[in-house]
Amino acid sequence: MVEEVAFFIRSAIYGIAVGTVYWFLTYENAGSILLVGVGLATVVVALVLWFGLDRRWRSLRAIGEVPARPFEDEAGRIPEPTIAPIALAFGTALTVLGLVFTPALVITGLILSLIAAREWLRSAVEESAAESAAEGPDGR
Repeated sequence: MVEEVAFFIRSAIYGIAVGTVYWFLTYENAGSILLVGVGLATVVVALVLWFGLDRRWRSLRAIGEVPARPFEDEAGRIPEPTIAPIALAFGTALTVLGLVFTPALVITGLILSLIAAREWLRSAVEESAAESAAEGPDGR
């Protein structure tokens, strides 16, 4: 079994178990339903990966185009580290808090969010260009 599928199966078991235990400890409907729902949604993801990918990868493997396991090939480019996602999240949090407390936080959060989003987009474009250049003109 592919490790990614096993991860989602373990996550599903955990979500359903925590939801069940939460129900018996609190008898609270909303939290129990949400926790069990997370577990069931994770079961769906595991099943899609297990059956959908397995069938597609088996057919491609028969003609020799992919590795034996779908997530095993890590030959691609590793993204450069950046603080932009965390800065964007922090800027968004400041903006939302500013809606409640003061306009100064809204302005600060928007400025930080715009700078972080621009940096993240610039980084993604550079990475995409480097990946395209590494593949060559024929796309390989």
